[in-house]
Amino acid sequence: MHQGIVAPASGAAATDPDSLRVLHVDDDASHRKLTRSFLEREGEGIVVETAPDAGAGSERLEEGGIDCIVSDYEMPGTDGLEFLECVREDHPEIPFVLFTGRGSEEIASEAISAGVTDYLQKGGPEQYRVLANRVTNAVERHRAHVALAESRRQFATFLDNFSGMVYRCSPEPPWNMSFVGGRVEELTGYPPEALERGEVAFGDDLIAEADAGDLAERVRSAVDTGESFEATYRIRTADGERRHVWEKGTPIVAEGEVVAIEGCLIDVTERQEREAKIRGLQTWMDDLIRAESRRGVAEVAVRAAEETLDLPLSGVHLREGEVLEPVAVTEGVRERLGTDSAYRRTDPDRTTDRVVWDVFERGESLVIDDVESGEVMDAAETPAASGIIHPLGDHGVFITSSPDPEAFDDTDEALVEILATTVRAALDRTDRGDFHRGSTPAIGTDGDRLEAFAGALGHDLRNPLGVAAGHLELAGEQGGEHVADAARAVERSREIVADALALARGGRVVEDFERVRIADLAARCWDSVETAGITLRVESEAVVLADRSRLSRVVENLFRNAVEHGSTGNRSQAPDDAAEHGASEVRVGDLAGGFYVEDDGPGVAPADRERVFEVGYSTAAEGTGFGLGIVREIVEAHGWSVRIGESEAGGARFSITDVPLR
Repeated sequence: MHQGIVAPASGAAATDPDSLRVLHVDDDASHRKLTRSFLEREGEGIVVETAPDAGAGSERLEEGGIDCIVSDYEMPGTDGLEFLECVREDHPEIPFVLFTGRGSEEIASEAISAGVTDYLQKGGPEQYRVLANRVTNAVERHRAHVALAESRRQFATFLDNFSGMVYRCSPEPPWNMSFVGGRVEELTGYPPEALERGEVAFGDDLIAEADAGDLAERVRSAVDTGESFEATYRIRTADGERRHVWEKGTPIVAEGEVVAIEGCLIDVTERQEREAKIRGLQTWMDDLIRAESRRGVAEVAVRAAEETLDLPLSGVHLREGEVLEPVAVTEGVRERLGTDSAYRRTDPDRTTDRVVWDVFERGESLVIDDVESGEVMDAAETPAASGIIHPLGDHGVFITSSPDPEAFDDTDEALVEILATTVRAALDRTDRGDFHRGSTPAIGTDGDRLEAFAGALGHDLRNPLGVAAGHLELAGEQGGEHVADAARAVERSREIVADALALARGGRVVEDFERVRIADLAARCWDSVETAGITLRVESEAVVLADRSRLSRVVENLFRNAVEHGSTGNRSQAPDDAAEHGASEVRVGDLAGGFYVEDDGPGVAPADRERVFEVGYSTAAEGTGFGLGIVREIVEAHGWSVRIGESEAGGARFSITDVPLR
């Protein structure tokens, strides 16, 4: 081992990430001490370790943590230039300053050729100040170079893994590209060079004409304000395909002017298609819940499957004794299977019949990825290569198939779940006869109320279906857990359908009462609502006699109203978000002869307080105003009263009174 390596004066300083660690190699002990003292005094953050020769210096260098080497030239054994050559073999980038008492143009030239960072002759105190300055500058340049190289490496890795494209373009249409990267050709069909050379103008050649005006306005506004913008629009690829992209761009300002825009584009075509399917299903809801017969429900279901979910081989099979009859099928099914696509329980030799009946009786859906594998059914019995069989409760099954294997992904499964759940609820209603047939109900009759609450379903289903839509989008990226969450949201939708139809069917009378503790009910209802970071405070000891299911709907609707609409806040142009409205807490407490639900949002103007209970009234631009109408219907069906006032915090208070407390 070599002797004479000196540790830094302060261990803490040596490990300080802001320090600059210098290894000084010199065979003269007194000169090592002097150099160390000057460097640590003159250079901010400099910490010096010393070594008596090149061998000891090499050993210390291998331990790591050195930012710069300062070496003498004339040393016994290995001189400074030989030491430099050894260092460069393993550490080609580390700054190396040759600090020698012997100076000549020959040595300087040789040092530069060998790759020395700097060359300086020893001298008086002024030279040590120069040395400290050059060491500091050399290390800062080296660190900047390393950071830049790492940044470039990370950027290259990002581009290799990024699913879209990044760009730098002019701030004015047609937004000529000076740089594009990422999967440019995969997204647009054009090579990056075509965009950078101006052979393809992004604004003129890619953006769909119908979306160009809105995008131009968004970019113009961003350039004027200097703020980032986001936009979703359509592009035309090189082969004429239409794709949806999401863009985020940021104006780049130099000397007070916007000189460029930098940003990224991501292909969101699949997401847009999923959202369109969700919206399409919502439009079929009214038709499903208004269908007057089992056949009517089935026919609406297969049209929705074919036209909205793009499932051209679908059918609803309802039980008739020992047969699951094809009550409604798409034209594609008729062409492939003929008129008889029934499944018979009494034919155990046909695997297709056995599998379909097994799904019906177990009540669990089945996804068949590849019929040819023979693991589920005999491929010779069906022209389908893959399919989904979904139970419809006691009514039958919904089946969709494809001639291609593995044709259905998690998104398809979840969308079929949504459709099948709604179809089952509609069939429940038709089997109970919850519809006036043969005559038009007069205004104000129960039939008219049924129609009103049927319309209300579209509103109340929006929240759980929105949750489902979000998880379906994530399912496309991350998989299973989000499909499970979507399924739970779908089940919530089924409960809403059943409860709202039961309310419409049951008029203003509640017959099934049980003891309900308000505090426990409120906690469960809060878990069923997207709460947007708002807190719940329950200060109730009340126990009431009520229909638990219907009272849950009352409390959930009041919670959802506070969270989603800021308690129907009437601020002009206020966004539909409780956090933006200022609501931060919802409280549940006791009243004499009842209880209340209140929030600390903006409240409701006195002139609007009675109107908020009207079916169809809403302060939200996209609302339909059924939630509070359902609250009043259920409260009055119990024989209670509900009114709206002002909370202590200035928000809305819904007081439910005339309640017999237990």
